[in-house]
Amino acid sequence: MDFDTAFSEFAQWNLATSERAREGSGYARGADYSGLVPAARELPADEPSVRVAAASTRYFEVAGGAESVSASFEPREGTDNAAVHLLVAAVNEHEVLRVNRVDGPGSLSAQVPARDATHVVVAVVNGRPEGDGRYGRLRISSVTPSVPPDEEPPGGCQAAPGALLWALLLTATVWRRSQRRRTT
Repeated sequence: MDFDTAFSEFAQWNLATSERAREGSGYARGADYSGLVPAARELPADEPSVRVAAASTRYFEVAGGAESVSASFEPREGTDNAAVHLLVAAVNEHEVLRVNRVDGPGSLSAQVPARDATHVVVAVVNGRPEGDGRYGRLRISSVTPSVPPDEEPPGGCQAAPGALLWALLLTATVWRRSQRRRTT
């Protein structure tokens, strides 16, 4: 096995340490290793400049519970992006439920079902043993299917809270301007 293949496998094994370790997969004594502490992010996440040094992995974590969570890594233009990997893993406190791994070169995109997961861990792996770091944009988002019309909640179609707020602000602004014109 070459270094890149072994290193990307190693990055996946790191997910199953401490409480998430399972006999027969990953490290032989994975339960004895400290668990990962990924960088916490809110959905949707957009990291415009992620740097992954040679022979390293950057781990990010978002909340689970969505129908699915997708992630994409767009390497910076003009960068040699061979030996780059993207892992998207649905996890809970006690196990790694499923992992989707895609390998470079090029733009990488992966998705995992996450309804039963407490968290989703996204890892960008640089499997080159030496050289400059890899740079790119990482995006993580949840995917929620639209509600079929026959399952629409009571009360019919409703505006998103953000749209309602903007409508109220616009109405207040127009009303205030009309009041100013009447007094002058």
